[in-house]
Amino acid sequence: MFWDPLVALTSTGLAGGLVVVGRLLNTEYSSGWANKLIGLSWFGFTAGLVGALPYLDSPASLGPALAFSILSILYALVALVLGLIWLPNAMPADDGSLPTGLSLAAPFVVLISLILAGLALTVF
Repeated sequence: MFWDPLVALTSTGLAGGLVVVGRLLNTEYSSGWANKLIGLSWFGFTAGLVGALPYLDSPASLGPALAFSILSILYALVALVLGLIWLPNAMPADDGSLPTGLSLAAPFVVLISLILAGLALTVF
């Protein structure tokens, strides 16, 4: 199942917070959403990993925290693709680029996933 209300509400709340802060500070908040979504996804990924740290001694308890971290990235990428389809002018940055940041962070995500998988396998 790819739906987790906690992750969806957290991501939506953070995106809504970005809009509110942008309006209060009178900044340009309607462009560059690709950067904002990727930033939110890495925030959720990091929050999920930090949430998993207390449960490293019991791998059966790692599931919810790791699901939060992976699903936050998935939801941000789905929102990015949907945004490119429905709101193509709001996704790129002001210079017209569409940075995703995945090329730099993908090895880091793979390394952390392999380390956590190794820790989980050593307990069994």
